[in-house]
Amino acid sequence: MPRSPASIYASRNRKLTDVLQLAADSLPGGGNFYPEEDVLLLLAQEMLDRRPSTALALGGGLAAAVMARAQALTGNGQLWVLEDDVRRIALLNDMLSGIGATARVIEAGLEEYDNHNLWYPRHRLGLLPPQIDLLFIDGPGHFAGRMPRWPAGPELFPRLAPGSLVILDDGKRVKEKKALQRWAEDFPGLEQTKTKTSGGAVLLTHR
Repeated sequence: MPRSPASIYASRNRKLTDVLQLAADSLPGGGNFYPEEDVLLLLAQEMLDRRPSTALALGGGLAAAVMARAQALTGNGQLWVLEDDVRRIALLNDMLSGIGATARVIEAGLEEYDNHNLWYPRHRLGLLPPQIDLLFIDGPGHFAGRMPRWPAGPELFPRLAPGSLVILDDGKRVKEKKALQRWAEDFPGLEQTKTKTSGGAVLLTHR
């Protein structure tokens, strides 16, 4: 008999909390405004395996909490988070305090980046580390332009350390596909690998 969506969700959530060494009810479920559980599990595993010294999350939701918890388990490095919504920052801080993790959360209200997109203010980027080992792109939100996640390329990819990893969530969506195409043209040294996650996360690694 095929498994129900509810049972699949419960199984993934248990696996995620097991990997993060948390009680089963420690994290809210994925979906809606949060990445799905399979993306979160991928992100947690990469954090645990790679043990990045510097990690950055664009978007301060559940994924950032998962990254912070994984980093706390490794005892290595620091996580930075850029988030434009003060309400989401408050929710993230609540999640972090509940799971024994920390992050440097930077409020960065969106502003006009070009004629087509809103993005995080450039002056806030000076608060980030000069080199990034792992970058998770889950923001800005879909409302913020024609390709609202594309500016992460020109603004942050030059900071990527050798052997670093970029994970783009929602790779199946039209705006993210356009961003990936632009990145492929502008950053040919980054190889793009699609995953089988429900949201179509894409990995970008140095060739």
